[in-house]
Amino acid sequence: MPSVRCPASANGTTGDREAKAWYFHRFYDFQPDLNTSHPEVQAEILKIMGFWIQLGVSGFRMDAVPFIISTKGPTIQEPKQQFDMLRRFREFLQWRQGDCIVLAEANVLPQTDMDYFGKDGERMHMMFNFQVNQNLFYALAAADTRPLIKALKATKQRPATAQWGMFLRNHDELDLGRLQERQRQRVFRAFGPEKNMQLYDRGIRRRLAPMLGGDRRRIELLLRNPAIVRNRLKVESAVSNARRVLDVQNDIGSFDAYVWQFVGGQP
Repeated sequence: MPSVRCPASANGTTGDREAKAWYFHRFYDFQPDLNTSHPEVQAEILKIMGFWIQLGVSGFRMDAVPFIISTKGPTIQEPKQQFDMLRRFREFLQWRQGDCIVLAEANVLPQTDMDYFGKDGERMHMMFNFQVNQNLFYALAAADTRPLIKALKATKQRPATAQWGMFLRNHDELDLGRLQERQRQRVFRAFGPEKNMQLYDRGIRRRLAPMLGGDRRRIELLLRNPAIVRNRLKVESAVSNARRVLDVQNDIGSFDAYVWQFVGGQP
């Protein structure tokens, strides 16, 4: 499971005076968790996905996948991952819209990546590659490519029906939680030296261009990264009609539309 640092109110139970009930939340106290283990909750999620597909959405970005599929509750000490849930989501999409995809945000270790794709590629269509992303920014900050090379070699060969999402930035913070402390501090000094540029002591809350000081040469260097370009071309081929991605949040009622234009490989 990824390490998530939120305020002290996170990962606990909170009482609601109006409802006169307590609810469990993995993250902030204003984000009650859905009991995704419950069949009726899963059915409602599929219903909502179907609604957006009918409106023309071509894909979904599933946030915090390890937490969405884990068993939940204040008494559960060791949550279990319910990977079959991912297969049900994919099967539903394939029947409704054959070229519809799910892009998974799962910041997990390389040895568990295939659990999210599925042995036969029957689960998530795409996954962000956080290991490569974090080490890419360290390589740029420290002129040390050894950890990046190691991360690329650790990247598992994905199934033929799945794809890696090699990315630079997205709407979340630049997560550096998988780096060693000295590496993380090196990236902070280079790209987010001020405290208000950092988040949770492990991330940077800035866009790519400001992080690089508007240096076009370095921006183009990253955009021409072979891994990024190769992945971009495959994505454009596989989902050439993808224009809108729905951000599936792990909290009640928060299914926020997220626009992603696949133009030149940039959102």
